[in-house]
Formats: sequence, structure tokens, C-alpha cells
Amino acid sequence: MKALAGKLHSGFQLLCAAASVLLVNTAYAADHVEPHALSAPEIQSRSPNQASTQSLSYTLADLGQRNNIKIVGADGSYSVALLMPNKIVPDTAQLKLKYHHSDELLSGLSHLNVRIDGKHVATIPVKQDDAGQELSYNVELPARWITPESRLDLQLIGHYTNRCENPRYSGLWLEVDNTSTLDLEARPNLANPRLDDLPVPFFRGNSIAQLVLPFVLPASPDAETLEAAGIVSSWFGALADYRGAKFPVNHDKLPETGDAVIVLSADESINGLELPAVKGPEVGVFTHPSDPTASLLVIRGKNQTEVKQAAQALVLGDKALTGKQAYISALDLPEPRLPYDAPRWLSRHNPVAFGNLQAPANLQVNGFSPDLIRFGVRLPPDLYDPDDVGALIKLVYHYTPRPKSDASRLLSSANGIPLGVIDLKPAGNPDTATLSLPVRTLASQTELQFYFDYNYLSRENCKDVPADTVRGRIDPSSTIDISHLPHFIAMPNMAAFANSGFPFTRLADLSETAFVLPQQSGTEEQTTYLNILGQMGAATGYPAIRLQVVFPQPNTPLPNKDILVIAGSNIHDVLGPWSSALPKNSVLENGQDQENSSLWKKLIAYVDPSTSTQPHRQLNHQALLTGFESPASAGRSVVVVASANPSNLHHFSDALLNTSLLERIRGSSISLGADQVQTLSTQTDYYLTDLSLPHRIVWYLERHPLILVMLALITTVILGLMMYATLRARAIKRLRQ
Repeated sequence: MKALAGKLHSGFQLLCAAASVLLVNTAYAADHVEPHALSAPEIQSRSPNQASTQSLSYTLADLGQRNNIKIVGADGSYSVALLMPNKIVPDTAQLKLKYHHSDELLSGLSHLNVRIDGKHVATIPVKQDDAGQELSYNVELPARWITPESRLDLQLIGHYTNRCENPRYSGLWLEVDNTSTLDLEARPNLANPRLDDLPVPFFRGNSIAQLVLPFVLPASPDAETLEAAGIVSSWFGALADYRGAKFPVNHDKLPETGDAVIVLSADESINGLELPAVKGPEVGVFTHPSDPTASLLVIRGKNQTEVKQAAQALVLGDKALTGKQAYISALDLPEPRLPYDAPRWLSRHNPVAFGNLQAPANLQVNGFSPDLIRFGVRLPPDLYDPDDVGALIKLVYHYTPRPKSDASRLLSSANGIPLGVIDLKPAGNPDTATLSLPVRTLASQTELQFYFDYNYLSRENCKDVPADTVRGRIDPSSTIDISHLPHFIAMPNMAAFANSGFPFTRLADLSETAFVLPQQSGTEEQTTYLNILGQMGAATGYPAIRLQVVFPQPNTPLPNKDILVIAGSNIHDVLGPWSSALPKNSVLENGQDQENSSLWKKLIAYVDPSTSTQPHRQLNHQALLTGFESPASAGRSVVVVASANPSNLHHFSDALLNTSLLERIRGSSISLGADQVQTLSTQTDYYLTDLSLPHRIVWYLERHPLILVMLALITTVILGLMMYATLRARAIKRLRQ
């Protein structure tokens, strides 16, 4: 995905925001793009220091609308969020709509209303004679109404006859082209950051744009400085959530424009930035010295320990964080997290109410053609369902009572997999139902969807039911329960790591995780490190306040730790301590160093072809992702992200933010290139589980049917011998009598 940036030719940069498109009371649900960074709009500017205006142009496609907007029905509507960059102040705004419509819409009665945040702006008449033509209409929008939270509402009032009408008639439609544009004349908005506003301006929760936030570190950061930076990146990753985040690293130099995070101690400095003397653990926000629209978040301390303390205070929301600068006099860390208690994961101990997963206002719809009620849930990636019971959903739902039994239904699904069809009865409102969520077939990130499909009742003598008189609501007290399901997973499992950061995220604060980086790591290794932590924060919803960074030593046992190794430069020095632990198995293609029986040698040859004595194709343009059991502690994992060329480590970070590539990461050893993912091995060597002994036996026999057959034969022979002995004894006894 491309970096989000609007380029101003004279010295300042606009961070463009993508927009979410919300479907409201319409029969057509258009496809939406996934969260991504927008490419820069067309911008013509003069110097921001002269407070001049800039001409900006965004298409609806830029704002996240992949397809055209088709509005249907007698009273259909569509809403587009206009998430303007916080770095501009619009002076003028014009919406240039391109559209076409049905030839059955009547002139004089049909029209399209344009609103901003529900406030009426214009009414566009619909003429039947214009049907079939590509039309355009320019609407002047009040610039003062356009804020970073504004929404553009389009409402079709459609009529096809002067007599009785069916509001769901197929001839009532108007389609807006996604090449329609929003044109702005805007001034730069000078930065005035305050700690009270954090995470704004560095992150805004109403944006769906990918977060790109540079970090500035000393040239040779020590372990605690890297830990501090990792804590902050995991926090921003948790905030970014599904949007994704990237944290490019600079050394000793500010980016020329845009926001940035700076992590350093008292004896370190950044070129071009003058800061007051350090008094202790400190968090501050400053205006960028060369870009007055940008802000800098500075984490400092008199020593590296204080720098880490300041980072922890920032992500935990210390009450001292007010004004421009804050000094942390004392910090009490919360209790260590327990296994599987990540805020974004379903609880393993008790049912979780829907009201804790989605705002109650988003659990209700109205109209005969409502939008889906949808929300996401995260399942632990090692959830196991030996009895195919599934996660249990106890659904409580409300609906407008039907006058008689009809075909009205409540449809439910998860990631497009149907869960059940519930008939809406004339009575019994509210009603309940129990559904089963099949965890074996679902990803760790699952979207639950509910659709109230009301049957429209057509009556005679103009007594049709108005389109807005029916309602549907999923009660927030509805629950989903996984507390009865055990945990079991065969390791190493790179899919679980790439999608959920597992097994490291089993403890959301990463208290049992150690990152191993080269002693002299460069920007590529450090960027990869921060990007991985950002993804882990997104998976758990919690900052990694207890992570540990270590540099490789001749003996680096790290007992009772899950270890994540990032190796670009000095691959051999970083990976050396674990060479004897790598499994013996061939993972490369025929002809690629077949004489070596050690996977370790093959993997080293894979990421650094210069070490191999056997001819094979050059693979140093790729990155390697692999894992194995830690030699220091049974049941602990080591995951390695490596490349002979450090500049290619970004292939792994890119794959984490690319859905199509992420879905292809499977197995225990993976190679990653430019838009390429190749599985090298699917070998599993150990298991993480809390299965009971009977379930372990069943699991083993399911995967070894020959052993099951042999046991059956042995059991049969034993039973046969026992029966033979019994019958023979009876026969002898009878003969003696």
C-alpha cells in the first residue's frame, strides 16, 4: 500500500485522510476499499509560511469509494465521511457530482438532496428526459461546515407514478460516479500541539487511512532506547488497529516535513532540533522547526532507564500528561497481563456481551432495506474445538412485529459463512436464539454480520406500509462464549504469528517476549522491529510495556522467553546462538544445496547465498520468515525474520499490511519477496496446548489412523483370546462334571 502523503511543492506536506463510507438505509451495499494510505491529490501551493491557499481535489474514490454509489428506493440515502486533513482550513468547497439515473424517475417529484452533517445544502432536480445521460452538477458547500469529522449525505427522493407506489420498486435508482470530486481552497493550519490532546495530532481515530509515523532515534540506540521506541510504536499500532501502521526510522535527523516521534536521552541530540535541558523522565510536544503544520512527540530522560519510563507513562496515559511538557515523577506499572486476556481478544473465562464489542447505536437498523449490522471479534489463534461445538452465541433480538407469518427473516453470518436463518414471527418480540460459530473454519479476525430481511407487504388502495416503519435491533446483552474451548496449536505456525503475533501476544504486555537485534542494527532492522510491534499492538489492543530487547551474545539462553530475532546485517552473529536448535529437514527446492542435511545451513544459504558452496539461484533479494522451538525452554518459540540484504526486510512488513499476501503466509518457513510469498516448509515439531489427556489421545489417533487400526486389531485379538480362554474353561469344567 502506498504511503499517505499530500505533497506541497513549497515546503510542507499534507497528510491526506482516507474516508470510511457508511451505508444508511439503502438497498445497495457498495464495495469498500480496505484501509489504505491515499496517494497525494492534485495540489498546487505556495509557501505555507505565507499563509497562502492551496487547491486540493479529492475524488470519491480517493475517499474510499471503490465503486459507484447506487442509491435505490423511494427514500434511499448514502453517507460519505469527509475526513479532511487536520493540517488545512478550507476557505471554499465545491462538490462536482457526476451521475445518471433511471428513466422511470418522474420530473418534478424526484430529486437528490445534498446535506453536510444532516444540514441541507442543495436539492438537485431529476428530469425524466435526462435519463441515460451522464450528468454533472456543481454544489457549493459552506466551507465552515467542513471539519475532520464531517459527513456528506446524499438522499434520493424517487417517484415513478402519481398513484400508489411500491417504495422498493426496482425503477427507483440514481447512481453517482466515484470520479465525482470535492474541490477545496484551503490554508495551512499551523500546529499547536498539547499533551492533553494525545494521540491527536499524530493519530485521529475517525480516519481509516494507514498510519505512517516516522521515528527519530540516535545513531546507535541501546537496548532500553529501542524498548522505549517499541513501547510507543505498539501503542500507536493499537490505536491504528485495522488501518495498519508503519514506523520508518531516521537516525539523528528530523524528516523535512510531517509529524514524527523522537526518542533519546540527555546526552543525545537530533540535528536541527533544540530542546530544553532534561530534568527527568519527560514527554513533550513541539512544533516542527521546518514545517509549522507538523508536530513532534519527544520522549526523553537523563538516562535510558528514564527514557523507557517516560514511554511507559505516555502509553498508560499518566495524569501528568498536560500542557506542552510533562515530567514523570513516579510511575506504577499495572499488574502483568494474564495469558489470553488481551483487550481485543474474546475472554477465555466468561461470555462477552455484544455491547462490549460494538456501540449499542450500531446494533440497530430501520427500513425494509437496511444495512448489515456488523462488528469484528478476535479469537485466540490457538483456539481448538475437538467436539465441533463452536463458539456459542446467545442472541437476543428485537424487531417490528409482523402482522402475519411471512418470509421475514434474520440472517446471520461470520466472514460470509452462514450461521443461521431465523424466522421473524408475528409475536414473541423480543426473541432469542442460539447460534454456533465454527472456530475451525474461521480466521482469528472474524466479522459477525446480521441482516433483518423484512418481507414487504403490498396492499390495495394505497395502504402500503411506509418504508421507514420497521426496525431491527440486536440487543447489547447478546453474548458470545468461548470459555468452554481449549487451546491447542501445532508449532511453528507462521500464519498465527503474521496474523496475530502469536505466541508472543499470548501475554498482551509481551512480558515473556525478547527481541534480538544486531548490536549495530540499522534503520531497516529497527523499522522492521517497530512495524512488528505496531502489528502486535493492533492484535491485542494493548501496548507492549514489558518487552525486552537484547543484543546477541555467545551464549544467549533467554530461558522462559519467546524470542523474536530480526537479522539483516551480521546474520551469522545474530542467528548463531540458535543454530543447533534448528530442525534437520530439507526445505529448499531440488538442486539447492541438497548435500547439507542441516536446515540451519540451508536457511543461512537461503538468506545469504554467498555462504553456500553449492550452486543455486540467488535469493538475497528476499526475506525469510521461519520458526522453531527454543533450545532454552521446552514449549517456548523462536521466530526469525532475516535477509542478507537489510533493505529487503520491508517485504515482511509489507506482507503484514497486504491482505492478499497475508492470507498466503502458511507453514513453518516462508520466503517473502516483492508481492511474493512462498512456503518453504510446513514441518511442525512441538505443540502448545492445555488439552485434557482424553482429548490429546483423540487428537493423536485422528492424525494417525494406522495406529488406530492397529490398536483396534490388537484389541480384537485380545478380546478374542479372552473369549476363547473363557469358553475353553467352561468346556473343561463341563467335561469334568
